[in-house]
Amino acid sequence: MALQYNILYKCCYNNYNDDPNLKGLLDSEGFTKEDRFFLEDRFYQYDLLTIFQIETNDEFEESIINPIVKKLFEILKEHEGLVKCMKHLGEDDLVLGLMFLFSADYLYLSHPCFSEYLQNKTIDPNNFALLEAAIFLK
Repeated sequence: MALQYNILYKCCYNNYNDDPNLKGLLDSEGFTKEDRFFLEDRFYQYDLLTIFQIETNDEFEESIINPIVKKLFEILKEHEGLVKCMKHLGEDDLVLGLMFLFSADYLYLSHPCFSEYLQNKTIDPNNFALLEAAIFLK
């Protein structure tokens, strides 16, 4: 069974503010802080589901995602730098650390690294440096 992970997808939740189509909505007086949080959350959920190639009514289902994450972990644990990041975030629990890398705080940085590693077994040093900085300099 092939890994159900979309290496070609580019995350958008972290930069939706730059979308000219949303600019008027985001700047309108009626658009509240709660509205902004809801929109951010929906973009993040969409990105995550698209990365995992899941089309289940926009729902995050652990029974579908957990096997994918386990298989992904078996591949990513070969990269020393990613293991260091997982170990730090998960306080020595590597799988928990990997789950943190899928959180909204890190997904836009970790997904490009994962995709590169899955495709080439290497990670662009610049992309990895951004991920490390977000994890270790927080």
